[in-house]
Amino acid sequence: MRRTLLVTSVALIFPAQQVVAAADAPVELAPVVVSASRDEATLAEMPQSTTIITRRDIDSSPAQTLDQLLRNVGGINLSTVPETSKDPTGQSLGMRGLGNVSVLVLLDGVPIMDPFYGTVQWYKVPLANIDRIEIIRGGSVVWGNMAVGGVINIISKQPKDNSGTVSASYGSFGTTDVSLSRNFRLGDAVSVNLSADRLDSHGYQLTPAPYLWRFPDKGPIATRDSNVSVTAYLHPSSDLHGYLRLGYHENDEDISYPYGDNKQTSPDLAASLTKVFGKQGSLTTNVWAQEVTFNKYNGASCY
Repeated sequence: MRRTLLVTSVALIFPAQQVVAAADAPVELAPVVVSASRDEATLAEMPQSTTIITRRDIDSSPAQTLDQLLRNVGGINLSTVPETSKDPTGQSLGMRGLGNVSVLVLLDGVPIMDPFYGTVQWYKVPLANIDRIEIIRGGSVVWGNMAVGGVINIISKQPKDNSGTVSASYGSFGTTDVSLSRNFRLGDAVSVNLSADRLDSHGYQLTPAPYLWRFPDKGPIATRDSNVSVTAYLHPSSDLHGYLRLGYHENDEDISYPYGDNKQTSPDLAASLTKVFGKQGSLTTNVWAQEVTFNKYNGASCY
């Protein structure tokens, strides 16, 4: 509201003729290319319902994690419990009425899905590292049977200079988030990004206080998400570009009880190379691998 009032007050200072002339002047915006379409289609050309979440949208959002950011997007069905307070095997995601394992979530074109349960590894992507998010609703033939409900493609920030950023935030339930990022531009052909982040949340007590006596030693759900990655972006020629990423990720949750531990560790690798053949099209090759170690103790079973 403050921004609207400021614009109005400035406009009233100028004569009416100048305001009308400025309003009539055409403003042409740069076309937004949706990379998840795999055919370099612009947003205006997309036949499916598509939403782009920009960096500005992320900065203005109160969300602390990626799943919280997407919860208010139309057509996406997410649990009301955030990933920091929910069992990692229960991170369900649906779109347009279709349930889990029907929406493909990608990070720079590479899936970030749990190999055990097909759920999304939200903890691997801190908001500070995201440039934009592309959301395509409806079945996508080019992405296969895991994209029956739609596709969510997360685009990382790419280095443009030798800069670094540090961000920190504090929220409710003792939630702290610290992210570090450093860019190294080694020339027009090669640039490197080093990033690390840590999110801690003390969580909230799921059981009302009058009934806690029934559950001795039951506390809130606590979560610690840690990520370290190094990414090399390659652009040896105008028609060839790609990246190579190595990362280590850890999602450590204590679900209410001293013996209620859920911990995932996941070193991973992702690589992509795109060759452009002029107006005829392009060819993209993606390679990725991860090794997930999952220790789960929930009081009733152990995996």
